[in-house]
Amino acid sequence: MRENNDDNVLQVIELPSHFGSHMVLQRGVTTRILGRFRPDEQARIVLEHLPADGRPILPHDSQFGVVFEDQDRTDHEGYFDFRLPVLDASFDPYRLTITVADSRLTLSDLLVGDVWLAGGGANMALPVSRADLADQADALSNVEHVRLFTIPESGLFDDLQAYSYVPLDKTNGTWRKADSPDAVNEISAIGFGFARALLVALKVPIGLIDIAASGTYLHSWLSREVVEDDTFIKGRVREVKQYRDYSNWNRLKPDKQNAEGIRKAEIRIRRPKMAMDQPDEHQFDPKNQPSAMFNHKLAPFNGLSLRGILWYPSENELDAPDAFARAFRCLVGQFVSMFASPDGVPAVLYAQMPPGFYPNQDHKQIAVFNEMLAQVKRTLKVPAGYVTCYDLPLEYGGEDPGVYDVPYLPKAKAVIAVRLARIALGLVYGKDHAPSAPEPKAMEAIGNKLMLDFEHVGATGQGLRTSGDSRLLKGFAVCGEDRIFVPAMARILHGVQIMVWHDEITEPVSLTYGFANFNSDSNLVSSEGMPATAFRMDLEPSQYAKPMLWMDCDRLNAFVWPKKIVSIRRARREDWPSVRPLWTVTSGRGDLLLSAEHARWGDQSLLLSYKNADSRAVVFEPCLEYASLYPPLDLSMWKSISAHLFSVDHGKKQLALQVEDDNQVTYSYQPLTLDATYRFQELVFDLAEAQVNRARITKLRFTLTDPLGHGQMWLDRIRLFGIDTRNWKKDR
Repeated sequence: MRENNDDNVLQVIELPSHFGSHMVLQRGVTTRILGRFRPDEQARIVLEHLPADGRPILPHDSQFGVVFEDQDRTDHEGYFDFRLPVLDASFDPYRLTITVADSRLTLSDLLVGDVWLAGGGANMALPVSRADLADQADALSNVEHVRLFTIPESGLFDDLQAYSYVPLDKTNGTWRKADSPDAVNEISAIGFGFARALLVALKVPIGLIDIAASGTYLHSWLSREVVEDDTFIKGRVREVKQYRDYSNWNRLKPDKQNAEGIRKAEIRIRRPKMAMDQPDEHQFDPKNQPSAMFNHKLAPFNGLSLRGILWYPSENELDAPDAFARAFRCLVGQFVSMFASPDGVPAVLYAQMPPGFYPNQDHKQIAVFNEMLAQVKRTLKVPAGYVTCYDLPLEYGGEDPGVYDVPYLPKAKAVIAVRLARIALGLVYGKDHAPSAPEPKAMEAIGNKLMLDFEHVGATGQGLRTSGDSRLLKGFAVCGEDRIFVPAMARILHGVQIMVWHDEITEPVSLTYGFANFNSDSNLVSSEGMPATAFRMDLEPSQYAKPMLWMDCDRLNAFVWPKKIVSIRRARREDWPSVRPLWTVTSGRGDLLLSAEHARWGDQSLLLSYKNADSRAVVFEPCLEYASLYPPLDLSMWKSISAHLFSVDHGKKQLALQVEDDNQVTYSYQPLTLDATYRFQELVFDLAEAQVNRARITKLRFTLTDPLGHGQMWLDRIRLFGIDTRNWKKDR
């Protein structure tokens, strides 16, 4: 009898691509095996359960040996169809043997546990070797009971280097154990971290199928029928210049026709790169033709039994949240029709987009998109969970821009993986974890306060808190009837409710939380450390506050985009996004440090140490010019600005302020005196006095003089107050 191994490309018996040695079978549900051979041949299947230690099976080992066998006859097309029985999780391996006529195929070392599929864009595709897990790869890759299935990220392979117009029934992939750095280095960092966390928590084998591809649009993951039948989705495909049909498939120019039509993979094109440049600039890419990714990376898994799907949206979709929501519902519908699950339908877990600066979008576009991601969860007809990540570091890649070394792909993926695992434990497995990120469920106005109730606040008996146990809850903004949102005070009540107010707004109408592209200062988290979803309580036309991270004086540096960059590859190295100062000394002899010793407003304050301030003033200022702060600064609705200061050496000092607008018109205030007292003092400057364009401020320079020459001073907070919107325009 002729035997053939599943790794042999010349095998006679054909099985779906995801069947192979070392795979994980989904527990708790029937597994279908639809294979192919010659027509009208007798087929037989045998499933054996073997001891993990390799010992001989003894007569009393009733759980081992042959546990299932069946026969079928191939039809006129050569197909045979077997269904394995429902199996329990097992670290003891199975061996599957299929015999058809004179051919035999044996799959060995099969485990039974839970199978998850990881898909989506670049943040899911980012491999272990390029993420923050890279330094831990040696320690983490010791889990042989996590099994990984990978295929080329492009979906193309050596004998198929052009995208097929029709769905493929097989792909080029293999299963392997996650037992060495080499085995995990090129797998999705989020996917691997998730699988490992589930293995530790559930103590069952975990299989991960990685199909993610960077730079892909959601329409490329939808079937052709879905795209063609939905005029809204089809219109979006045309809008982003990716539409191709049978007549011009794989053509870079849509008006160039294929003279004789196109058969599967007939026209060869250059293998596309997986790198991004500016994600919101829509340029044709063959992998983003309608259904290209579906045909190559989803269709081959049709009929797979699994527990759920991990998904990460692509940066390409940020400018069209409504279109994404519609397509995402269609994608989830595809999952339901394609995959079998022990829960009836597979769970879908996904993550929000990380903070980032996109030249063609305003200061809240990512917030709008992430708001949609949180809301669409409620419309999905499957168990769905959503995780947040705006609190994580934004550092990315290496020294040179490459496939993944771009600022839209932060390296921080380990925490996202753990957060996804935790919501899976709560949503899918019934453990005591929140099934999604905290989100609001009701709001009530009581006097000048807004009371906000939350759900998904954490484990039973625990509730909301501030990250790092900070004293100050930040990120909330409120508005009155004028619909102009201003930063607000907030307090946690009983772990499930938030009280929000602003002393100058007596009748608050609505509120927002973390509603900006860069919202890392928002610090409301669940008991497990999951940041609350950024949101707004209504969609009425409003003006939303831009980020002003420098005002709380509780950080010296932040990750920023110093300039508006269209192409990271053509930008100068010094203009790349990086960690940079939020405050700086621009003249005189002084240094700024951060300390909690005298912090009053937040958890830390700025400490200015200086010398020779009697003969040469020390000038210090916030760095307002960064592109990711969305300059210029608009102070037109405020009457006053103040600085909260403390003289460490109890000496008398003077502080002056100079403001400058984008026409380089400056106004210098008369110096104010900081008294020699042992307490914080608030020095107030009248903004109405400044003869500059207060709607377009580019500089705020504070000048310190001290007759003693040297000393120290704490800067605890910059405050804006005196709301006056009479001359302020909402469309500014």
